[in-house]
Amino acid sequence: MRKPRTAKQQLAELVTRSNDDVFLPRDFTRASPDSAEYDTVLRAARALVREGMLVRLGYGVYARTRQSPITGKPMLTAPGGLEGAVRQALDKLKVVWQPGQAAQDYNSGRSTQIPVNASFRVANRFSRKISFRGKEVVFERSEV
Repeated sequence: MRKPRTAKQQLAELVTRSNDDVFLPRDFTRASPDSAEYDTVLRAARALVREGMLVRLGYGVYARTRQSPITGKPMLTAPGGLEGAVRQALDKLKVVWQPGQAAQDYNSGRSTQIPVNASFRVANRFSRKISFRGKEVVFERSEV
């Protein structure tokens, strides 16, 4: 008789098979209905973070990683790095967003300064902090 898979094994399978690069806890609970206990799922996600398969970007936001061939540290697999992962996270959280003011100025030709830090304009009610390796994303408040 086969042993039932643990929540950690189910999450690891979800992460490897999924086309998404960013995950929310509700993605995990939908994927493993037999271990859909929220605390169990978060415990399994923390175990995957310790193993380096996932990284926690912020409260309830996890991203898939792979090992950097140069440094050996985990790096984001999302196209566009941290900025791409934040775009996916905001879409999954159903937050209306636009690029930040600096990016809009550069894209429209009003500025020649290339924006270095990722910034997004979000609705007033969004108040999460998202960061990776000490680099925090800036959220500008506006009526998007």
